[in-house]
Amino acid sequence: TCEMCGMVGVRDAFYSKTKRFCSVSCSRSYSSNSKKASILARLQGKPPTKKAKVLQKQPLMTKLAAFAQQQASQQSGVRRSVTVEVFDWGRYLGDGDVMGAPVSCFKHVPMGKSWGDISEGIRVEVPNTDSSLPMKVYWIAGIIKLAGFKALLRYEGFDSDSTRDFWLNLCVPDIHPVGWCAAGGKPLVPPQS
Repeated sequence: TCEMCGMVGVRDAFYSKTKRFCSVSCSRSYSSNSKKASILARLQGKPPTKKAKVLQKQPLMTKLAAFAQQQASQQSGVRRSVTVEVFDWGRYLGDGDVMGAPVSCFKHVPMGKSWGDISEGIRVEVPNTDSSLPMKVYWIAGIIKLAGFKALLRYEGFDSDSTRDFWLNLCVPDIHPVGWCAAGGKPLVPPQS
Protein backbone atom coordinates (compact mmCIF):
# COMPACT_ATOMS: atom_id res chain seq x y z
CA THR A 1 0.00 0.00 0.00
CA CYS A 2 1.32 3.41 -1.00
CA GLU A 3 2.03 5.49 2.10
CA MET A 4 1.01 8.66 0.27
CA CYS A 5 -2.20 7.92 -1.63
CA GLY A 6 -3.24 4.49 -0.35
CA MET A 7 -2.99 2.66 -3.67
CA VAL A 8 -2.67 -1.10 -3.33
CA GLY A 9 -0.31 -2.88 -5.70
CA VAL A 10 2.61 -5.21 -6.15
CA ARG A 11 5.62 -4.22 -4.05
CA ASP A 12 8.06 -4.64 -6.95
CA ALA A 13 6.14 -2.03 -8.96
CA PHE A 14 6.54 0.58 -6.23
CA TYR A 15 9.19 3.30 -6.06
CA SER A 16 11.93 4.41 -3.64
CA LYS A 17 14.53 2.24 -1.96
CA THR A 18 12.01 0.98 0.57
CA LYS A 19 9.24 0.39 -2.05
CA ARG A 20 6.73 2.51 -0.09
CA PHE A 21 5.25 4.64 -2.90
CA CYS A 22 3.27 3.84 -6.05
CA SER A 23 4.88 6.65 -8.06
CA VAL A 24 7.74 9.12 -8.04
CA SER A 25 5.15 11.82 -7.49
CA CYS A 26 3.89 10.16 -4.30
CA SER A 27 7.45 9.71 -3.08
CA ARG A 28 8.22 13.39 -3.60
CA SER A 29 4.90 14.50 -2.14
CA TYR A 30 5.41 12.43 0.96
CA SER A 31 8.70 14.15 1.64
CA SER A 32 7.16 17.60 1.34
CA ASN A 33 5.38 19.03 4.37
CA SER A 34 2.46 20.32 2.29
CA LYS A 35 0.97 16.82 1.87
CA LYS A 36 0.80 15.79 5.53
CA ALA A 37 -2.93 16.58 5.59
CA SER A 38 -3.55 14.00 2.83
CA ILE A 39 -1.70 11.37 4.83
CA LEU A 40 -3.64 12.17 7.98
CA ALA A 41 -6.91 11.95 6.05
CA ARG A 42 -6.01 8.52 4.70
CA LEU A 43 -4.96 7.30 8.13
CA GLN A 44 -8.30 8.48 9.54
CA GLY A 45 -10.16 6.24 7.09
CA LYS A 46 -11.34 8.85 4.60
CA PRO A 47 -11.79 7.68 0.97
CA PRO A 48 -8.74 7.82 -1.33
CA THR A 49 -8.18 10.84 -3.52
CA LYS A 50 -9.02 10.91 -7.24
CA LYS A 51 -5.31 10.40 -7.96
CA ALA A 52 -5.26 7.25 -5.84
CA LYS A 53 -8.25 5.83 -7.75
CA VAL A 54 -6.52 6.43 -11.09
CA LEU A 55 -3.34 4.78 -9.86
CA GLN A 56 -5.19 1.63 -8.78
CA LYS A 57 -4.83 0.26 -12.30
CA GLN A 58 -2.93 -2.98 -12.00
CA PRO A 59 0.35 -3.44 -13.83
CA LEU A 60 0.32 -5.91 -16.75
CA MET A 61 2.29 -8.57 -14.86
CA THR A 62 -0.22 -8.50 -12.01
CA LYS A 63 -3.09 -8.98 -14.46
CA LEU A 64 -1.28 -11.86 -16.17
CA ALA A 65 -0.55 -13.54 -12.85
CA ALA A 66 -4.20 -13.21 -11.81
CA PHE A 67 -5.33 -14.66 -15.15
CA ALA A 68 -2.94 -17.60 -14.84
CA GLN A 69 -4.13 -18.25 -11.29
CA GLN A 70 -7.76 -18.14 -12.45
CA GLN A 71 -7.03 -20.60 -15.26
CA ALA A 72 -5.27 -22.95 -12.85
CA SER A 73 -8.18 -22.89 -10.42
CA GLN A 74 -10.69 -23.56 -13.21
CA GLN A 75 -8.86 -26.70 -14.21
CA SER A 76 -9.37 -27.88 -10.62
CA GLY A 77 -6.46 -30.20 -10.33
CA VAL A 78 -6.33 -31.36 -13.96
CA ARG A 79 -2.66 -31.21 -14.86
CA ARG A 80 -1.26 -31.35 -18.32
CA SER A 81 2.32 -32.31 -18.91
CA VAL A 82 4.13 -30.36 -21.56
CA THR A 83 7.13 -31.98 -23.18
CA VAL A 84 9.88 -29.59 -24.14
CA GLU A 85 12.47 -30.85 -26.56
CA VAL A 86 15.98 -29.47 -26.28
CA PHE A 87 17.90 -29.05 -29.50
CA ASP A 88 21.39 -30.54 -29.39
CA TRP A 89 23.61 -28.36 -31.57
CA GLY A 90 26.61 -30.63 -31.03
CA ARG A 91 24.81 -33.63 -32.50
CA TYR A 92 23.38 -31.52 -35.34
CA LEU A 93 26.77 -30.10 -36.28
CA GLY A 94 28.48 -33.47 -35.93
CA ASP A 95 25.98 -35.31 -38.14
CA GLY A 96 26.51 -34.71 -41.81
CA ASP A 97 28.21 -31.88 -43.58
CA VAL A 98 26.60 -28.79 -42.07
CA MET A 99 28.12 -25.34 -42.36
CA GLY A 100 27.65 -22.82 -39.55
CA ALA A 101 26.91 -19.15 -40.18
CA PRO A 102 30.11 -17.17 -40.69
CA VAL A 103 31.38 -15.49 -37.56
CA SER A 104 31.58 -12.20 -39.46
CA CYS A 105 27.79 -12.06 -39.00
CA PHE A 106 28.23 -11.77 -35.22
CA LYS A 107 30.55 -8.82 -34.61
CA HIS A 108 28.65 -7.90 -31.44
CA VAL A 109 29.75 -10.98 -29.47
CA PRO A 110 33.01 -11.55 -27.58
CA MET A 111 35.97 -12.38 -29.84
CA GLY A 112 33.94 -11.32 -32.89
CA LYS A 113 36.64 -8.95 -34.08
CA SER A 114 39.61 -11.21 -33.32
CA TRP A 115 38.12 -14.31 -34.87
CA GLY A 116 40.59 -14.25 -37.77
CA ASP A 117 43.23 -15.85 -35.51
CA ILE A 118 41.06 -18.94 -34.87
CA SER A 119 41.14 -21.81 -37.36
CA GLU A 120 41.12 -25.59 -37.49
CA GLY A 121 44.32 -27.06 -36.10
CA ILE A 122 44.87 -24.30 -33.52
CA ARG A 123 45.43 -25.47 -29.93
CA VAL A 124 43.66 -23.90 -26.92
CA GLU A 125 43.61 -24.53 -23.18
CA VAL A 126 40.20 -25.73 -21.97
CA PRO A 127 38.84 -27.04 -18.66
CA ASN A 128 39.63 -30.72 -18.19
CA THR A 129 36.31 -32.41 -17.45
CA ASP A 130 37.98 -35.83 -17.04
CA SER A 131 39.88 -35.20 -13.82
CA SER A 132 39.35 -36.44 -10.28
CA LEU A 133 40.99 -33.38 -8.74
CA PRO A 134 38.71 -31.15 -6.64
CA MET A 135 39.92 -27.93 -8.27
CA LYS A 136 39.42 -26.67 -11.81
CA VAL A 137 42.26 -27.89 -14.04
CA TYR A 138 42.95 -27.36 -17.73
CA TRP A 139 44.36 -29.32 -20.63
CA ILE A 140 45.27 -28.56 -24.21
CA ALA A 141 42.81 -29.37 -26.99
CA GLY A 142 43.05 -28.97 -30.73
CA ILE A 143 40.30 -27.49 -32.89
CA ILE A 144 39.14 -30.15 -35.34
CA LYS A 145 36.12 -28.38 -36.86
CA LEU A 146 34.66 -24.88 -36.56
CA ALA A 147 30.95 -24.14 -36.83
CA GLY A 148 30.31 -20.52 -35.97
CA PHE A 149 31.48 -19.92 -32.40
CA LYS A 150 31.36 -23.61 -31.57
CA ALA A 151 34.34 -25.83 -32.13
CA LEU A 152 34.78 -29.57 -32.17
CA LEU A 153 37.75 -30.16 -29.87
CA ARG A 154 40.00 -33.13 -29.16
CA TYR A 155 42.23 -33.34 -26.10
CA GLU A 156 45.96 -33.41 -26.81
CA GLY A 157 47.18 -37.02 -26.74
CA PHE A 158 44.02 -38.49 -28.32
CA ASP A 159 45.40 -38.00 -31.82
CA SER A 160 43.35 -40.60 -33.72
CA ASP A 161 40.65 -41.34 -31.10
CA SER A 162 37.54 -39.38 -32.06
CA THR A 163 35.34 -40.99 -29.38
CA ARG A 164 36.36 -38.31 -26.85
CA ASP A 165 35.76 -35.30 -29.14
CA PHE A 166 33.47 -32.63 -27.74
CA TRP A 167 31.79 -29.42 -28.90
CA LEU A 168 32.47 -26.23 -26.99
CA ASN A 169 31.60 -22.58 -27.39
CA LEU A 170 34.89 -20.74 -27.88
CA CYS A 171 33.49 -17.47 -26.53
CA VAL A 172 33.19 -18.56 -22.92
CA PRO A 173 35.63 -17.30 -20.26
CA ASP A 174 37.18 -20.76 -19.70
CA ILE A 175 38.80 -21.02 -23.15
CA HIS A 176 42.33 -19.62 -23.37
CA PRO A 177 45.27 -19.53 -25.78
CA VAL A 178 48.11 -21.96 -25.15
CA GLY A 179 50.43 -20.51 -22.50
CA TRP A 180 47.67 -18.94 -20.41
CA CYS A 181 47.94 -21.61 -17.67
CA ALA A 182 51.72 -21.21 -17.42
CA ALA A 183 51.44 -17.42 -17.23
CA GLY A 184 48.70 -17.58 -14.60
CA GLY A 185 50.01 -20.46 -12.54
CA LYS A 186 47.04 -22.72 -13.41
CA PRO A 187 47.61 -26.50 -13.47
CA LEU A 188 47.66 -28.37 -16.78
CA VAL A 189 46.48 -31.90 -16.04
CA PRO A 190 45.90 -34.55 -18.78
CA PRO A 191 42.60 -36.44 -18.85
CA GLN A 192 42.46 -39.62 -16.74
CA SER A 193 41.18 -41.97 -19.39
